[in-house]
Amino acid sequence: MKQTTYSVRPESPATLTAYLQDDTGRLKQGSPARPALLVCPGGGYVNLSEREAEPVVFPFLAAGCNVFVLTYSTRENARQYHPFLDLFAAIRLLRERKDEFSIHPEQIFTLGFSAGGHLAAAGGVFWNHPVVLRKLAQDPKTASERLRPNGLILCYPVITAGPFAHRDSITQLCEPGQDSPEQRQAFSLEHFVSDATPPAFLWHTANDPVVPVQNSLLFAQALSAHRIPFELHIYPDGPHGLSLANRETSIKNPAMEKEDAADWVRLAGRFIRRVCNGELKR
Repeated sequence: MKQTTYSVRPESPATLTAYLQDDTGRLKQGSPARPALLVCPGGGYVNLSEREAEPVVFPFLAAGCNVFVLTYSTRENARQYHPFLDLFAAIRLLRERKDEFSIHPEQIFTLGFSAGGHLAAAGGVFWNHPVVLRKLAQDPKTASERLRPNGLILCYPVITAGPFAHRDSITQLCEPGQDSPEQRQAFSLEHFVSDATPPAFLWHTANDPVVPVQNSLLFAQALSAHRIPFELHIYPDGPHGLSLANRETSIKNPAMEKEDAADWVRLAGRFIRRVCNGELKR
């Protein structure tokens, strides 16, 4: 495995760490371009969870992806759409350097946890947002092919700014003193799903005490309304922040080990293959 870190845009401290399959010798001669998985750790747009970053890389490397972890803007730097700009700049970078990264430019997936799930979901609905296009100097005519991911993998994601919101995550995106219902609604992603949103894979636990399961349900409902292919898994029990839901990410807390929820990794790998094979089309 090769590991290298890149800056995603000059105006931001955000970085992209690439974890690439080490194809050498005969393997390299027949090595195909791989799907790219862009991982967004959670942390309420205040910090970034280490449990939802590098540990997630290795099972997806084993599933045949090249994996990239995004350290996006947080705290006061999360305002003015900066995390979204980081994400789309990273997606654009992946496509521009596709040969260097040995990835397929039409097989780029965003994967996120909690607030990182909000960011990953925004990849599918904000790629043509006027603020994003203006601040990235992106021509709207080519935004779809340059900025839009090809699939979304959303793990107990923050989605809504409505009654089931994780208020702290949404507030972190708002300007100081402007945390109004109108401002919060600008980040309520279920309202921005369109016919151009890519296929999505979602999972949540039914009794998540931090980010209510209704967040995933609302996004799935919006996807259904637009006939976007999606896969939704609701596991009956488990705390927020399960990550891989196994011993590796449990931090010695047995409550963070859930055998049924841990199966999400296998199911997400199948989802990636189905999207790449063209099976999940609107």
